[in-house]
Amino acid sequence: MRELSRLSANHVLVIGGNNAIPEAITEQLKAEGISSTRIAGDNRYETATKIANIVGSEKTKEAFIVSGEKFPDALSISSFASRFGAPVLFTKSDFLPAETKDFLNDFDPDKAYVIGGESIIGKRVYSQIPSSNTERIGGEDRFDTNFKVLLRFGVAENSEEVYFATGLKFPDALTGGAAASLSGHSIILVHPTRENNALEKSILYLNNQGINQYRILGGPAAINQTKAWDIDQMLVQ
Repeated sequence: MRELSRLSANHVLVIGGNNAIPEAITEQLKAEGISSTRIAGDNRYETATKIANIVGSEKTKEAFIVSGEKFPDALSISSFASRFGAPVLFTKSDFLPAETKDFLNDFDPDKAYVIGGESIIGKRVYSQIPSSNTERIGGEDRFDTNFKVLLRFGVAENSEEVYFATGLKFPDALTGGAAASLSGHSIILVHPTRENNALEKSILYLNNQGINQYRILGGPAAINQTKAWDIDQMLVQ
């Protein structure tokens, strides 16, 4: 409420049904003089299509399909989807939900990107996607997929920095993704303690693009000081 007040917000979008955000929250907003519009479906898959209907435009003929059961790949693609104005849709690992398939049939994307390896989104789902041009972007794990997404779509022309967030939990990268997308920045997922080649490859790519400014999202419990220092030493040269 303090942040909504700082923003002088008089209207908010509430994402998800009553099970996700109960009516008591919208009543609290109303009591503070803030109106709200709820965007929700019967489940997360339908909610994603309702958001996609708002995001999509006639100029956008691309769509991203990510796991609706595991969060990391959605975080990896969020800032890129925002850059392109493209919808992000959810699927289950072993079958394409009717809500997602119906949206894709109506949307008829020229290009559909499946984000995640076959253990996350199986071959059966990939074959069911109604698009004449489907491409999978997936790595050995969430961090490698994150790197491959960065490599596939690159950095925006006006991008001058990059955001780092833990890949083990979603809140920092989710909220940070919204901030990053405003300027075309990318979100790099980090294992807070473990060494991984994907982070080193991502930073090498960013160095080659001339990007050495960065923000680390979250406190030391999310990404510890030692890991933050390692990032600084690799990126700032």
